[in-house]
Amino acid sequence: MISRFLNNLSVGTRLYILVGLALAAIAGAALLFAATDRKLELAFEEHSVSARIQELSYRIEVGISRLRSHQSTYLLNNDPQAMDGYARESAKLVAFLQTLGSIPEAAEIRNRADTLSDGIAEHATEFRKIADLDGMGPAARGADLERLARYLTDEIEARFADLGFHTPAAGALALLRDESELMAGRPEAVAELARKRLEVFDPLLWRAPLSENERMALSDSMDAYVSTLLDLGEWNETKRVAIARMAEIVDYLMPGVEALGEYRRHAANAVLAAEAKRAQARSLMLIGAGVVFVVFAALGVILVLGVSVPIRGLADAAYDLAQGNREAFIPDRETADEVGDISRALRKTRSALIDAEMRERAGAVREQSAIQVSKEGQIALANDIEQRIGAAASGLADAAAQLRNLADTLGNMTSEASRRTDEMTAASGETKDSLRKLAGVALSLQNGEADQAVAVLPAIEKDVGERLKKMSDVALRARLMALNGVIAAARNGNGSGFGDIAQRVKEISERFAADVTDFQARISNVLAPIDEIAGAADAQGAALREIMRNAENAVAGTLQLSNSVSRITRNTGETEKVAGEILVKADAAARQSETLLGEIGDILAQIRR
Repeated sequence: MISRFLNNLSVGTRLYILVGLALAAIAGAALLFAATDRKLELAFEEHSVSARIQELSYRIEVGISRLRSHQSTYLLNNDPQAMDGYARESAKLVAFLQTLGSIPEAAEIRNRADTLSDGIAEHATEFRKIADLDGMGPAARGADLERLARYLTDEIEARFADLGFHTPAAGALALLRDESELMAGRPEAVAELARKRLEVFDPLLWRAPLSENERMALSDSMDAYVSTLLDLGEWNETKRVAIARMAEIVDYLMPGVEALGEYRRHAANAVLAAEAKRAQARSLMLIGAGVVFVVFAALGVILVLGVSVPIRGLADAAYDLAQGNREAFIPDRETADEVGDISRALRKTRSALIDAEMRERAGAVREQSAIQVSKEGQIALANDIEQRIGAAASGLADAAAQLRNLADTLGNMTSEASRRTDEMTAASGETKDSLRKLAGVALSLQNGEADQAVAVLPAIEKDVGERLKKMSDVALRARLMALNGVIAAARNGNGSGFGDIAQRVKEISERFAADVTDFQARISNVLAPIDEIAGAADAQGAALREIMRNAENAVAGTLQLSNSVSRITRNTGETEKVAGEILVKADAAARQSETLLGEIGDILAQIRR
């Protein structure tokens, strides 16, 4: 329910709620800490008071014990340090008791504390009676009395000894014994001392052989001695009474001390209780802080998970989309918050990317189809060019072979013409030498040979003309083939190498056509004398038929024939040379046609790829 409610809120609202919860948690923790702190403060105060009472009670008990110890030490040893220690301890005890009585929480023992304080003060007063606290008290007087008694005793004994009276000395010793009893604190020693003086010392003094002055001096010494002993006895009695009173005071203080010890134990228990309260308050504070932290952490985790988990899923989906995975799972968030907006935006983005990829694929297919069509057209065109160039090359090879055959035929014809010219030259010489003698025989023979030669020449002329026509056709076809190759390369747009080859073919064809034209001219030059020979032969026939009528014409004809034969001989040499050149050029054309076919094959292979 809470999660559904939070999912319908925007991220900003959730953050505000989180901040509000944090502030509420801080305020609650502050209130809890304040309450706990107050409780801790009270517990600490109780603990402090109880601890203070416990400490004072302990110090009072220890102080009373030390006070009695100093008293005993002083009474036994008359030690001044013990007297000083008693004074310090009594002052401390009074201060401790006054402090204890001023504590409000110690009201139940305030009366005890006041009683103890009064008792300690009275005990100190009694102790001052027997102790010389300021150097001018009873202790100093008692000491002086004791010293005076010792001095007087020594003086009296010395005087009796000087007089040689042992009995007075015995009496003095008896008095000293009474003195010891008096100093020991026996009250009856005073009366005993007075009795012995009257019964023993005074009669001895009056019977002694002393002058009046000596007797008066001894009597005064004895009076002083007795007075001193009486004062010392009084001091001892006072001391005894003071000691008894101090013992009584101590006995009176003991119930208070015991009550104080009981209260100290009660204070110790109160200290433990205060410590327990403080520990409880601290535990309560920690528990409250833990509860606040757990509640705040739980709400914070719910809010954070409500935002971070969907955002993490959307981030993973966006990463998958960026990596090209169009089937990435996008969490369906129909909420109206920012996370839902991001989810819907990612879905739209994925749809747009899928549409764009489909359009891109369709364009790629169309482009591939166009490339395939263009490739097929190029391949078809290359095949057509290959077929045409192959046909042209085959025709060129055939033409070259025909040229080679024609050259061979021309060579044979030239050899035959040269042989026949030689024969004609020989016959002409013979005719010139024996024209007149063998006119009849020469006429018949010459007419037969001339007719035969004339009959052969038209056939040769016809054969040469046909071959020349074929060579012209070959040149024309080569030129057309080169032009077609140039046009096809220009149409494809990437056949610059083929254009060079086609240009070379064109040049070869033009050069071959020029050679053929030159060869035709040369053949015409050869045929012209042959025509002349035919004409001369006709004229010779007419002349031979009229030889009998005009011998001079025969001689002139013979000379003309000799000149014609010479020209035929020269033209025959040129014809043989031209035939050799035609043969060489035919071989070169065949090799160039093979090279052209290889290069064109490479170009067509590149076009097919």
